[in-house]
Amino acid sequence: HGLYVNKYHANKHLTTLGANVTYGNTHRPQTDSMSMAMQSPHQSYGLGCLCDMIPSYVKNRPVQWLHQFAVMYHNKRHNMFNMYPVNVIDGKFMFEGKCYK
Repeated sequence: HGLYVNKYHANKHLTTLGANVTYGNTHRPQTDSMSMAMQSPHQSYGLGCLCDMIPSYVKNRPVQWLHQFAVMYHNKRHNMFNMYPVNVIDGKFMFEGKCYK
């Protein structure tokens, strides 16, 4: 879970924490990046959700949620990573050129 769920949650996480961060449960994906003097760029990834898209507590109101997960490759030796958010639409997604159901 992230710490913030406001309209600009990715920026809020990034500027408050000042580090690379990945979090979920905001249900709406969002990213932000920031280059700091004399440091590597930092990125913030707020991922979608893998939950019921119409839970009873929203009382049939429309939501702007997106089913999503991410694959991350991290190389500690070189202090590098790449994050690949994957959207799930109608129970299907594509990754590395292949379609999954």
